Amino acid sequence: MRNLFGQMEHKGVEYTAVRTASPSGWRWRFQLEGRREKAGIANSRPEAVFFACAAIDRALGRKPRFPVEK
Repeated sequence: MRNLFGQMEHKGVEYTAVRTASPSGWRWRFQLEGRREKAGIANSRPEAVFFACAAIDRALGRKPRFPVEK
């Protein structure tokens, strides 16, 4: 699920993937309740979504899977 502001959801966890101004790229981030924020940088939007989803899976203690964007 996604909206115009880059906010999406994976396995019940909201995350964002937004374009950076400089250097060019995409920044992803999410935070689980009661835990520190996790964030990273990617070269493209699909890569940022993949990294964010994989990080959410790891944080939830699940094996990362390839996300399917609808």
